[in-house]
Amino acid sequence: MTLESAIATYGYQAVMFGFIEGEAIVFYAGFLAHQGSLNLYWVMAASIVFNSFTDQFFFDCC
Repeated sequence: MTLESAIATYGYQAVMFGFIEGEAIVFYAGFLAHQGSLNLYWVMAASIVFNSFTDQFFFDCC
């Protein structure tokens, strides 16, 4: 499954749990928000909260 198909299929969940390729998913989700497929404010909220959480988790555990 590619990033494009993951975001097209799962939407905000892909942004929230895309911690492996976090920045790439946020970049593409922003593009989809520009196209009108996703809401920009939900993309920003999901990426801020969940990417901050996963960064802190990986910093603490590793």
